[in-house]
Amino acid sequence: MADKETVFQAGTPVTLSWEVQDATSLTLDPGNIDMMSFTTDGIGSYLVTPNMTTTYTLTGNGPVTDTLTVNVPLSITELFVNELFQVEVTASGLVEGTDYRLYRSPDLLIDFFAVGPIITGDASGTATFTDPTIDLEADDKSFYRIK
Repeated sequence: MADKETVFQAGTPVTLSWEVQDATSLTLDPGNIDMMSFTTDGIGSYLVTPNMTTTYTLTGNGPVTDTLTVNVPLSITELFVNELFQVEVTASGLVEGTDYRLYRSPDLLIDFFAVGPIITGDASGTATFTDPTIDLEADDKSFYRIK
């Protein structure tokens, strides 16, 4: 597989490609997927669509083993006000098993403070955070980040 570390937006299709010699078996992880059916004359490719940073490992018989990490950066994909007048922030690129929290600041020069509960990343790589502390009438602007 090519570049060892590449950055993509969540949900962006990525083509993994390889060239091997004398392989009689090739497996792609995660997923334990048989790649021989995607390989002709030692050349193959496979389309993946990661929602979070994922390391793919291609393993074959003999000396064939290669890894590629597809980095999906944490990013805010949607921000809106719900029917309870709370700000909801949807993020992608969350790593499964990692804890995240929404932070808000009224001014980029002032420290950010935590709002809402801690959310643990799951297999989807996305989550929606809610800011129950905001007063939309009193707060004329707010800046958000997730960490």
